[in-house]
Amino acid sequence: MKAPTRPFSVGPVKPATTLVSESLQSRAFTSVPRCRMPTHSSCNEPNTLKYICITTSANFGNMVSMALAAPLLPFLPLAAKQILLNNFLSDVPSIAISTDNVDPETVTRPQRWKIRDVRHFMIVFGLVSSVFDLLTFAILLLIFHADEATFQTTWFIISLLTELAVVLVLRTHRPAFRSIPSRVLMWTTVVVSLAALSIPFLGSLASAFGFVRLSALEMGSVLVILAGYIAATEGVKAWFYRRHETPLKGAGRHPPALAKGSPAQRIRR
Repeated sequence: MKAPTRPFSVGPVKPATTLVSESLQSRAFTSVPRCRMPTHSSCNEPNTLKYICITTSANFGNMVSMALAAPLLPFLPLAAKQILLNNFLSDVPSIAISTDNVDPETVTRPQRWKIRDVRHFMIVFGLVSSVFDLLTFAILLLIFHADEATFQTTWFIISLLTELAVVLVLRTHRPAFRSIPSRVLMWTTVVVSLAALSIPFLGSLASAFGFVRLSALEMGSVLVILAGYIAATEGVKAWFYRRHETPLKGAGRHPPALAKGSPAQRIRR
């Protein structure tokens, strides 16, 4: 005969919230290390968004300037080979954006890609660039009475230097001097800037692209316009990020407190 089996007893059923709380407090979860984001790190998504915004705004500004200037000038603002050289040189630091440092507050929350924000960025900063292009045209034509070669040489230098400078200014939501770019981005920008300033004085190479030597006064005006453009872009950037919604809005704030006695608060405990 078989021995009588013991009756199967069922204990009290625990609430679901208690089971979840016990699971979260188990060693399986507490042993998972916390990840830390370094103060300055290279991240693909924020840097990709930087590249898209900066490049679209620069292209939009250049096209607006060319469209406004072409009907008013007896010659082309830039020759085709000069445009190609400008694009090639400006693309070198732009490629280095992928190695750029990312400000800590940029990665505290996931970023969302919104076409509306990219469009606003493109229009605002593109038009700032166009204003200084038109200012350059006025100075060259009304003050220096520049001929075709001098006009193209001066605008080539200014347009290239402003494209390089705007990368360093718009790569961060902070003031540019409070955010350190990566070494690759900084050095490529410096090298291309020196190349832009020296190309008109390289003899046969300058002649091949239709450039001429500029006077000291003309080079000085280039630097003054560049400094004004950097200052104006910094001011517009501060206004833009105060006015428009950005992924950084609300970053760094503490999450809202949970209601006392709520299931979520019991789980946290």
